[in-house]
Amino acid sequence: MWDGVFYTVMVALSQEFFQKFAELLGLSGTRIGLAVTVPVFLVAVAQQVSPWAVRRLGSYKRWVVWTAWFQAWSHVPLVGLAWWASDGSAGRVLGESGVTWAFFVLGGAFWFGALAGGSAWMALVGMLIPKRVEARYFARRQVILNLTLLVSLVAGTESLHWAGGMGEVWVLRVLGGMFLVAGVARGVSAWYLSRYSEPGLAEEPVVVKPWELAGRARGSAGGRALLFLLGAQAAMSIGYPFFTAYLLKDVGMGAREFGWLLAVFFAGKMAGPEVVRWAVGRFGLRKTLAATMVWQTAVPLVWVGAVVLEPVLTEGVELSWFVVAQAVSGVGLGAFEICSVLLQLDHVPVRERASVIGQFNLGFHTAGLGGSLVGGWLVGTGAGGASMRHGDETGAGAGAVFVWSGYATAFVVSAGARGLSVLLLKHRAKRSPRGE
Repeated sequence: MWDGVFYTVMVALSQEFFQKFAELLGLSGTRIGLAVTVPVFLVAVAQQVSPWAVRRLGSYKRWVVWTAWFQAWSHVPLVGLAWWASDGSAGRVLGESGVTWAFFVLGGAFWFGALAGGSAWMALVGMLIPKRVEARYFARRQVILNLTLLVSLVAGTESLHWAGGMGEVWVLRVLGGMFLVAGVARGVSAWYLSRYSEPGLAEEPVVVKPWELAGRARGSAGGRALLFLLGAQAAMSIGYPFFTAYLLKDVGMGAREFGWLLAVFFAGKMAGPEVVRWAVGRFGLRKTLAATMVWQTAVPLVWVGAVVLEPVLTEGVELSWFVVAQAVSGVGLGAFEICSVLLQLDHVPVRERASVIGQFNLGFHTAGLGGSLVGGWLVGTGAGGASMRHGDETGAGAGAVFVWSGYATAFVVSAGARGLSVLLLKHRAKRSPRGE
């Protein structure tokens, strides 16, 4: 459990502020949205070395620990970039495109450490946690980790707010300090991972060929369920990354307000796993997953309301709307993530997990990249991101009744795609191991 707690501290102090970091570096709204999908996709490709690495090392745990230490050290150049950019030196030396490339390359190194050992970790915990307590264990673990993340996120947010009072130079420097603390926390997490017991490789990890996996996807309940996760990821990625970009670029939200909204989001995520734990026991995993996605379909529509009604909302009402949107989004994503973990543990045998989950993650993040590219195109072509105002046009938006933009279009398309993805769960070839 402690490995997860310190990992979550790292997530709160670095990963969750990546898009804010991109905004401080001067990246555009579209690039901010793609900041969490493009590097992840490239890393998912590199992640295919995981089965080979596990066989080479003869241990799931060794590979997991190695990748954790790699991620810990990946924070060092992030600290350097933050300090270098704080007084504008990075921009003067590298130019706008150079800073963008530096951000994406360093982000790729960070995400490699996060994802490369993911499938091996899934295989390892699958051997350690008895199936009869999986749902309860992962639900409770997720609540503890989300609480840790919430506290750490508030600490990071208040640190950036304090730095803001001293000037933007200090915001980037304090952010660099947060990256340093995050790297140390990940190192502690790696040490705890090294303390895991490991049953050993009773069976040699099996490499499942991509075409064999594709055949399974067409002819089994498990394959259809994994296809659903790919469709859901693509649908969600059309909207999710760009709500943050909307808050940072169009609304112009400060670090403190943005951080507290992230805290609300993760407070909502804390409730999701508990709901899933109850629902899986009563209705089964498949029905719970379908209900979760129906909930997720409503999330972008709440975002659309914030965009469309912007001209008539007072500042206080607008902020309250964002709070509700983040809470609803957090509950839905928290439930979806725990369902996704349980689904993979249900349908992928232990000896195949390093291979199958690695390939699945490649497909998952490819779907995420595809969705985010669609979302980025919709945002970018929405009159160049400019709003189309309807109402009294006697002034620059004066008397506007509502506003429409590329962001609103992306959120509507995301909602529709999420609803359609549920159809992939409609049929199944056989009963799942959870007796649905």
